[in-house]
Amino acid sequence: MLTPDYYPDFFGGIGIYTYRIAEELARFGNQITVLVISGDHLIEGPVVVERVGDVECWRFERKRKYRDNMNYSVYRLMSNSLHIIDQLDVLLKNKTFDLIHCHDYFSAFVADYLRRTVKKPIITTIHTGKMEERMFGDSLRRNLIANSSQIIFDSHYTKEYIDQTYCMDVQSEVIGCGVDIGEKRQIDCKEKYISYCGRLRQHKGAKLLIEAFHLVSNNSVLKGVNLHIAGDGEMLQELQELVNEYRLADRVVFLGKLSIADTRSQMRNSLLHIVPSYEEAFGLTGIEAMAEHTCVLVSNAGGMTDYVRDGINGAIFQAGNITELCDKIIRLLENSQLRESYAAAGYDTAKAYSWYAIAQKMQTIYMTATKQVGDKL
Repeated sequence: MLTPDYYPDFFGGIGIYTYRIAEELARFGNQITVLVISGDHLIEGPVVVERVGDVECWRFERKRKYRDNMNYSVYRLMSNSLHIIDQLDVLLKNKTFDLIHCHDYFSAFVADYLRRTVKKPIITTIHTGKMEERMFGDSLRRNLIANSSQIIFDSHYTKEYIDQTYCMDVQSEVIGCGVDIGEKRQIDCKEKYISYCGRLRQHKGAKLLIEAFHLVSNNSVLKGVNLHIAGDGEMLQELQELVNEYRLADRVVFLGKLSIADTRSQMRNSLLHIVPSYEEAFGLTGIEAMAEHTCVLVSNAGGMTDYVRDGINGAIFQAGNITELCDKIIRLLENSQLRESYAAAGYDTAKAYSWYAIAQKMQTIYMTATKQVGDKL
């Protein structure tokens, strides 16, 4: 497997996904090797081979980041790929593979080199949706898709976008993202709150949620109910200033970036978890909240409609529609029986997305791919 990050140094969802799926596949008896091609640092020095659980991991020493105001992503990807390729011949002398699993475009150069060197098929998982066409990342993804024997998507939204954008002539399948299934819900927090967990970026919709909370905060059903925002990002200061402008500093709590365990605890103890995004490839926090027996309210953006059915296992509002968002917040908070009904149905939905279930689907794809021959090897 090729990934831009891996345990314990996660900086995005791809690393977490790769770590969990690799661990599950190893438990099935597969021998998994993960090559970490850093996505946020330049790398240098020889490879370090180590065991992470049941998985063999190849890492390289990382240099410090460049200054934050410098856009060096193209150089970084090229430099890291060339550095790794230069050492792969030595690493491959005593190693054989049945297939190459590349997690999106970050590792496209190395994946293509491995394909031509070891003559094995590439399986590619697409983790993100829209990308500016004719730019560097877009060209890497196009080439990676063209050389892949199978494409895996996290949602039908992502699949439809990629199909339309790249006119794919390759087998593909939607298998979703994995999630840890929580135990029976036991609320251990006396505070009543609505939860948001995610990066503080424009497309994530945290600003819309704060504006909606401001509009409904004086409604009687929200008496004593706060808003917890877990995550960080470039909009943090703007959002804090907005909260102060609305005089909600005593009711809106910024928790910063939390550990995975603390994030899940926030979801588990909340009255309602909201994912207000304008765009989402899958929307992992939605299914995570459902796995904690928590009622969810999500926008209809992207892949979240794959697993949330409005009025059945959760509630959906039109992305960006603040009036509908406010109405559904009030409706759900004033009806605890409805929340519990959605939460119970949502928990059942989440079970289909357990890491074990996702790994079983991945195993089937692997078995099929290893039997393939053709011009993409």
